[in-house]
Amino acid sequence: MRHVIDSLKWTFWVWIFLIQACLRPLDSDFNNEGTGLEDHEMLWITRIPNGDLALKEVQGVQDAERFSTRQNYLFQSALPSLIEDVLNGKIEGYAGYGDKKPIENFRERMKQFGGSRLNYAPLTKAVELFSIVYVNEAQYRSKPEFLSLVWEDANSSHSGRAFAGVYLDSLPRNAYLVKTPQGNIPLRDFFKTEWFHYQPVYIRTNTLEYSPRSRAEADFLREKVKNGEWKNLEWEDGALNISGQRRIDLEPEQVLQFAGNYQVAHYDGSDSQSIFFTAQKDHLLADWEERFELSHLYPFHVSSFFSRNGDLYLFERENEEMRLFVVTDRDTLYGKRVGK
Repeated sequence: MRHVIDSLKWTFWVWIFLIQACLRPLDSDFNNEGTGLEDHEMLWITRIPNGDLALKEVQGVQDAERFSTRQNYLFQSALPSLIEDVLNGKIEGYAGYGDKKPIENFRERMKQFGGSRLNYAPLTKAVELFSIVYVNEAQYRSKPEFLSLVWEDANSSHSGRAFAGVYLDSLPRNAYLVKTPQGNIPLRDFFKTEWFHYQPVYIRTNTLEYSPRSRAEADFLREKVKNGEWKNLEWEDGALNISGQRRIDLEPEQVLQFAGNYQVAHYDGSDSQSIFFTAQKDHLLADWEERFELSHLYPFHVSSFFSRNGDLYLFERENEEMRLFVVTDRDTLYGKRVGK
């Protein structure tokens, strides 16, 4: 039975990797992205979905309809005109950010992606915006530079890939007008307003590059960067720490005492689950067997650990028994060690 579970876990993590690969822009889509970056600059790639997709992403958020409406300003007016002009050669399109030579044969490129000039619907579902953010400033300031037209088609092997992009400064100043309640705004200026919903999908500085691994990470990163708090971000083992906790140092034997198999459930006994903790020198590795989830846990107290996504694991010894509280944004679970 154990080898079946291990096989399922391997399949799960491969699936997660593939999902993340779809979210992360491919290197071939933004050649030379780091060239010319100053120490105070960050390349900031954000994904902007159309109104329908935006509405799904902000469900439960106050004024969710407003997000959808704002996305439609872009996707129902200016963007289709831009796509047609790129396909017809009126506006130069580039394979990726950093490219200096435009795409020469859009007919062939469209064929490779499985579409046609009369059927470019997969290009109207999402775009990616490449901007430079000045991270040494107290307040958020960015310069939008490149708009990537993304091919979104669940039936295509190219789904999530950049089809073509345009440098915003090359667009005519009074063309591709985006209709808003504040009046018509040229597309090249519209992205400076940020009157739309977006998610960061990739960041790069001269010393770091990173893609958010979850929507929670993306939301957290967006909020911090927008508030000018880039320098206050916390990192653990090369990944973003959104827990709000800071790691302390523990000796291996201090960590080892919490290792073992624990059974946890809600206080009423429902949703019983098994967690196996393995000591990893200075932190714990939690294996949620039923959830197929592995989490690195870092100490912030001699008997308390946090995961990068904000879950808290609080251990306490009662007589000879080790007990555990798990606090997440959805549940509070309570249990005890049942084996080592």
